[in-house]
Amino acid sequence: MKATPLIILIMTCWMLIYTNSDMLKYSANYQSMSSSPSSPPSSMGPQITIITGVSYNHFCPLHNLIYHMESISSDLVVKPRIIIYDIGLRKYQYNALTAYQSKGYFSELRKFNFTKYPSFWNLQLPSRGHYAWKPAIVYEVSKDYPGELLLWVDSETLISKEFLNEIPFWSDMFNGFVSPRSSGDVGLWTHPGVFQYFNDSRKKYLYENNCNGAALLFNTNKTQHLIDAWYKCALVKDCIAPRGSNRTNHRQDQSIITYLALRDNRKCNYEKSFFKIDTHKKRGCYEKVLEYEKINGNVWTPSQEDLKEISKLKYKKKVDIWTMDI
Repeated sequence: MKATPLIILIMTCWMLIYTNSDMLKYSANYQSMSSSPSSPPSSMGPQITIITGVSYNHFCPLHNLIYHMESISSDLVVKPRIIIYDIGLRKYQYNALTAYQSKGYFSELRKFNFTKYPSFWNLQLPSRGHYAWKPAIVYEVSKDYPGELLLWVDSETLISKEFLNEIPFWSDMFNGFVSPRSSGDVGLWTHPGVFQYFNDSRKKYLYENNCNGAALLFNTNKTQHLIDAWYKCALVKDCIAPRGSNRTNHRQDQSIITYLALRDNRKCNYEKSFFKIDTHKKRGCYEKVLEYEKINGNVWTPSQEDLKEISKLKYKKKVDIWTMDI
C-alpha cells in the first residue's frame, strides 16, 4: 500500500496519542510512588547513574550542570548517582570539585587513567584523543554498576527533571537505548572507513539519523553489548578514527555508537526537545553560576595555592571565564 500524505498523517497522530497515553499512565504511577512516605528512594525505581567527563576548558558548563542538578533534585523521584571524570582539569578546578563532592552535589570524582589506554587517546593532541575516552568511561562505569541505567551527558548538556523522572519509561519505550537525533545523517558524518572496518555496506545506513553523543542512555540489562562493542572499537584507531577521517567528515564516538545502534535495529529519530534535553549550553554558563550563588551562596573558597595558580594562568591567558573575577 502506498504511503499517501493522509495515511502518514493518521499514523503520526496515532503514535502521538499512543505515546502520550502511555506517558500519562506512567506518570500517574510514578506520582503515586513518590507520594508514599513509607517507600525509601531506592525502592521507587531503578538506580540511575549520570556520567560526564570534563577538561579544564569545559569547567564553567560543568559547574552550571552541577548547580542545575542540585536545583532540580527535590523534584526527582529517584536521586541519581552522579559520577564526574577528570580528563584534564587544572589543580584548582579539581580542588573546587572536591569541595562540591563533600557537600553532596555529586557522588564520585574520578581521574581518568589515560596511561591504561592507547597513546592516540591523548587529549593534548589536536584530535582531542579522537574522543575514544568517552566509550571507555561509560564502559568502566557499566562494569562498576552492572544492571543499571547509565546516562552519559557532555558537560555542556542540561537534562530536565521531566526527562530524569521518565527515564524508566523511555528505556522501556526504546528497548534500553535512548539518544536524541543529531544534525545531518550517517552519510555526512560517518567516514566510509567505518563500514570497511566492520565489513558492512555503507548504502544501508546513508540516510539514517545520527544519534547525539552529548546525551546517551543505556539500560545495561538490555544494551551492555552496545557499550562493549563501542569500547572495543575505541581501542582501535582504524575503527573509531579511520585513515582520512577528521572533524569535517566524521564524529568519532558519536559516529560509532550511531552505527552500532543502527546495526542493532535501534534508531535516533526524535529531536532533543522531544526528550526535554538541551545540549551545547556553554554560552551563558558564567551568568547562571553567579545567579545560583547569589541565592544559595558559594560552596568553594579558593586556597592561597589555588589563587596563585589562577593568577599564573590569567597571565598566560589560560584560565576559564569562570574564574576571571577571582
